[in-house]
Amino acid sequence: MTRSVRIDPLTGAEVILSTERTRVRPPLPGPVVDPHQCPFCPGHEAQTRSTIAAVPAAGEWSARAFANRRPALVVEEQSSVRRGLFAAHGGVGAHEVIVESRLHAPLHDQPVAQTERALSLAVQRLSDLRRDPRLVSIHWFRNVGAAAGASQEHPHAQVVALPLVPAAQQSRAARAHEHHARTGQGLLAAVLAAEVASGERVVGAFGPVVALCPFAPRAPFEVWLVPQRAMGSLAGSTASEQVGLASALHGVTAALRQVVGPHLCYNATLVDPSVGAPEHVGWFVRVEPRLAVDGGLERGLGVAVHGIAPEAAAHSLRGAVP
Repeated sequence: MTRSVRIDPLTGAEVILSTERTRVRPPLPGPVVDPHQCPFCPGHEAQTRSTIAAVPAAGEWSARAFANRRPALVVEEQSSVRRGLFAAHGGVGAHEVIVESRLHAPLHDQPVAQTERALSLAVQRLSDLRRDPRLVSIHWFRNVGAAAGASQEHPHAQVVALPLVPAAQQSRAARAHEHHARTGQGLLAAVLAAEVASGERVVGAFGPVVALCPFAPRAPFEVWLVPQRAMGSLAGSTASEQVGLASALHGVTAALRQVVGPHLCYNATLVDPSVGAPEHVGWFVRVEPRLAVDGGLERGLGVAVHGIAPEAAAHSLRGAVP
């Protein structure tokens, strides 16, 4: 029996690991959608907002970006700030959808080159939004499966830009600044170097991107995809880093499907520095399978609780990477 409270070195968030709580909820197949009714399929472009940007292939779009029909924030809103006890910001921002393929089929079943094209479009949108001086925090994420919050099964990602830096992002930056001031080294770079040296939680290397199970995972079988450069923003990533990230997403997804189950539901989220943050804060992508439901302990304390040790998770996933 193993129990411990671990601290995420990047954020300071607590995770309670207890092998008594090893039960996870296997993903179930989601509803089958008729491609003829899918608004993201080719020929149905009129069912979405107008295309903002696209990656072409053979004279047709291979991936396309457009504004969300039900946006959380919009660029047309006025920028405003209310300070005091009940502080608030105006609803200025951006909320876009990136359809990641023409095919109505899981992205992990398509050639990795398609994921590369989709990521190149995402980087283009991140770079463009970072030029708007009103927007200081830009995020990319992918929801796969109903249990992960996906409303459409056609492969897609989303980009959201905010007029403020969320508290969790501020906390990560503050810890990174403190570590850099004390050691002269980036905190993410230090974590990556220690993980690679140990190898205990490393899942695999995909060119310039390393996949690892974090020391204090907030979800069972959580995996981080970290560039070996461990600095800057995804918006400023190199072409080889984007290729490595695409390969890592494919390889890790395949391993998770083998270990967790074929009907994998997961969230892939970009953890990126805010606009203007120092290069050493760095970026990575977090992949979180949706295998557990928060209860009162988790919701009340804001502490993750589960029973899958990252060392055991990494061992299982290493053997399943194609």
